[in-house]
Amino acid sequence: MGKSTFSKYVIRRALESLQCFPVLVELRRIKKDQELPAFICDDLLGPNNKAACVKKLLEGFRDGGFLFVLDGYDELSEEMRQSVSADISTMSAEHPLCKFLLTSRPDAGLASFAGFVQYGIQPLKPAEAYALLKRYDQGRDKAEGLIEKIKSQPQVKEFLGNPLLVTLL
Repeated sequence: MGKSTFSKYVIRRALESLQCFPVLVELRRIKKDQELPAFICDDLLGPNNKAACVKKLLEGFRDGGFLFVLDGYDELSEEMRQSVSADISTMSAEHPLCKFLLTSRPDAGLASFAGFVQYGIQPLKPAEAYALLKRYDQGRDKAEGLIEKIKSQPQVKEFLGNPLLVTLL
């Protein structure tokens, strides 16, 4: 949970730092038989782009300075996963001066990406979850009562590790 939110956060931070040009790629939107570079060009330039524009954009990718945030690998259908995986591997190998971030739930297919480093999000500790509840409370004096109720119901404690579920509480 929170992959797309994290992706958008990374995009905002990249724009603030001005160290690279971020490109958000929502993998679930790729159509069957569409290659990843063509999808990115269509997304950036519009579907009726001219071949010369695509060529210039791809040259820009080779020059580096881009951050490709590839969001939602786990949302790809099984039939799409193999071709998109091959495109990601090829694109990252052909554009070594660019950075690539791929978001996904844990998936066996992620092991095929040589050169990618896998990170995970640590669950919140109870104290962190309670602090988050207090921050969302914004002076309504409801957080303390909710926290006490949570502490008295151990079955709810498993939700505390996930920031999204805590915010829903």
